[in-house]
Amino acid sequence: MNYQNNIWDIKDNLILRKDGSVFAIYQIPSKVINSVDGKTKEKHKDLVYTALSHLRTYHDFEIRMVPMDLNLYSRYQKLALDIDWESEAGNLADYILNNTIDHLESEIGQLYEYHYFILVPLKSLMVSMDLKSVIYEGYRSSRNLVLNTLGIGETVPSNWTEAYQSQKEVLENNLSLLNAQRLTTDENIFIHRLQYLRGQVYNKESEIEMVHNAIENLDETNIEFEHVNIMKLTNMGETSYVAFLPINGLPENMSYLHLQEELQALRFPVESDFKIQFSLPKGIFSLLGKAKRARQRLKNTITEAEEVEDVQKGSVIKSKFLLEDLQAKFDKDEPLVTYLHTLTITAFTLEELKAKYELLYATLNQLSVEVVRANADQVYLFYKNRMTETLDREDRNFLQAMSLKAFCENLFFMTKKVGTDIGFAIGRIDNQIDSWQGDYQKAIEASSSPVFTNLLQANKLGVKDKSTNNPHVAIIGETGTGKSFLTKLLFTYHSLLKTNILYIDPKAEMRKQYQKVLIQ
Repeated sequence: MNYQNNIWDIKDNLILRKDGSVFAIYQIPSKVINSVDGKTKEKHKDLVYTALSHLRTYHDFEIRMVPMDLNLYSRYQKLALDIDWESEAGNLADYILNNTIDHLESEIGQLYEYHYFILVPLKSLMVSMDLKSVIYEGYRSSRNLVLNTLGIGETVPSNWTEAYQSQKEVLENNLSLLNAQRLTTDENIFIHRLQYLRGQVYNKESEIEMVHNAIENLDETNIEFEHVNIMKLTNMGETSYVAFLPINGLPENMSYLHLQEELQALRFPVESDFKIQFSLPKGIFSLLGKAKRARQRLKNTITEAEEVEDVQKGSVIKSKFLLEDLQAKFDKDEPLVTYLHTLTITAFTLEELKAKYELLYATLNQLSVEVVRANADQVYLFYKNRMTETLDREDRNFLQAMSLKAFCENLFFMTKKVGTDIGFAIGRIDNQIDSWQGDYQKAIEASSSPVFTNLLQANKLGVKDKSTNNPHVAIIGETGTGKSFLTKLLFTYHSLLKTNILYIDPKAEMRKQYQKVLIQ
């Protein structure tokens, strides 16, 4: 494992490694899926399976679910542009915006949202159809090693990305079902830099500029350990504790596991990184080759047990059927994958880190998912989970092997997001399907996902990912559940904007209250 910065250059959504290989990175927009909408979940998993199947020829790929700063202050600055500050309600609008920010940050703490990214190698020194290219790149890699030893570096050609445009177009066609979006150079730099800023307060613009100045600043951070095995990152006076927790076991039946959805329901951010490798069709390191060797060992175990008339253990019988099932999938040419799945949590104190781990462990234990602390492997996991690192022959621990179909049961590229990106805060997303039995305060405490809304946002032009220009809203619920309150709240908030709103109030129950507030 190379612990030095392995990135040579970043341009647009391409990453050039020092070994000459090139990766492309894309952001995958999350599909909004209701927790109880099982039909939509199944359709979404089928779509993801089809899209990922197209990556089989690339051998390796990487999926990352990254919690990123919500930046509430910036969002409210944009909302402020739509407020009618010249009206009588200008002071009220100022009071609402400032107090909402203070209230959410004091109750929730770090505000974040999950973003999905996928990385795919366009070219590898290990596997290439162009033998001449492999020899040339191998020569360049060896020459650069010698030059670096002598303190002489080779300048990155300014036009190196041109050779990969056609390959990038082919890849984007393969990812078209996922609506993959290219990252800009700054976005690409920042998501790489974020790996060394986990859990810290930072200035995004200055961090990007630092890497523009020198690519070697990409991994600039100080790594220490407390209590022998607790990783501590320090950068520009900011400190955070980080734990890398690999998944070490999964239920035998992956159906409806929906692990990514469960992680998003937790009240604190959890980064989820997958290093995936398609099984080679043959060879000693292929998944099928490993299965055959395991089946032979299992056969010997069964034979020895029969010789002593021992009753076969249930685990042995299950293993036999699982290996036979794997062989059947291979015979049908179903894509098979091996992957390393690592969860990352951060905290400002050791006590907070421990509390998050215990809650994460309890949640996954209910799903029959085994997560381990891997105290002795923290450095390995830190560097192995860097973007553009791939699985190799030396990686043996914490690996999961299954069909691509079963892998997609993790339910990737989804969100429970409700409302709009820019708007007034009106509540929280409820992550629990069961009733709270009227204990709304407990429901609020269990959620860290605010709901923002601006009913006029859909009428605007140029709004990213907008699906309609004609918003229709229905407020439904049982008697006494707050329909009237929400209606009045929405009217109050939207009356602060640069628009005319008609509210039909035949009983005049709101008029006196509004007049009283405006006079004050």
